[in-house]
Amino acid sequence: MAANSLREAKHELLTLHRLRVPSLLRKALHSTNPIESMFARVRKCEGNVKRYRDSKMAQRWLASVLLSCEKGFQKVRGHESIQIVLEEIKSQQELDQMKKAS
Repeated sequence: MAANSLREAKHELLTLHRLRVPSLLRKALHSTNPIESMFARVRKCEGNVKRYRDSKMAQRWLASVLLSCEKGFQKVRGHESIQIVLEEIKSQQELDQMKKAS
C-alpha cells in the first residue's frame, strides 16, 4: 500500500525536490488536505442553495461560496518561501528553453 502511494506521488515529489522547495512549504504543497477541506466547506455551503436557473447562476453561487469559505482559510505554512520557488521555476524554464534551442 505504501509503495503504491509512493509510486503514485513520485513525479510530484521529485518536482518539489528539483525546484528546491523548502521543507515546510514542500510538506504543505504535497498534502491534499487543504483542497479537500475547501471542497467539504463548499459542499456544506452549497447545500443551502436550492435553485439553479442556469450554469451562469451556478457559477455565481460557487464564486460566492468560495469567497465566503475564504474567510476561514489559514495561511500556507512556509508561504514566505513562495517567491524563492517562483524564481527557481523561472530559472528551470529558462534552462529548458536553452536546451530546446540547442
